[in-house]
Amino acid sequence: MILLSVIALVIGTAIGLSIADVDHIFPFLTHRAAITHSFLLPLIAYLVVREREPWAKMGVVGFCLGMIVHISFDLFPRSWSGAALIHMIGFGALPPTASILLICISMVVCFYLVFLLVEKRTDLIAGLIALCIAFGMASAHETVFWWALLSIVVTLVIALLLPVKTNIISLVQSMLKG
Repeated sequence: MILLSVIALVIGTAIGLSIADVDHIFPFLTHRAAITHSFLLPLIAYLVVREREPWAKMGVVGFCLGMIVHISFDLFPRSWSGAALIHMIGFGALPPTASILLICISMVVCFYLVFLLVEKRTDLIAGLIALCIAFGMASAHETVFWWALLSIVVTLVIALLLPVKTNIISLVQSMLKG
């Protein structure tokens, strides 16, 4: 069961890292479509697996973490215009401030969904490892390493302040104690 959870986490992380760019494939989606660059798909995935097997939950944990990494780099385009803006079907491009807010809120929501799905200390450790590896892999092709990392840390802290059923703070403290 542990191996299945690790495999699901890896696959979920890979999907999360890349699914945002699926908007290039579909002609009805513009680049940085809100449906692929927000918390919407991770929320749907969470709703599907929240009462399922642990391995399925770990797949969604990976999906959320991969999405966080991907959109953390999207927070720092060369300029907030054109394809850098989040696009809503039927509405068009959001203004820069709204695009930034949607990305930041999406990162917080994705972390929150991870916290709702993580039940054991080992799940949390595996998720943190997946997050670090995903960030390291994604940062190899990016130029805004520190800003993206800072955005992840800040949104993680904000998400930690939200109430969850599993006491994430206790899991983190037990992790630090060994």
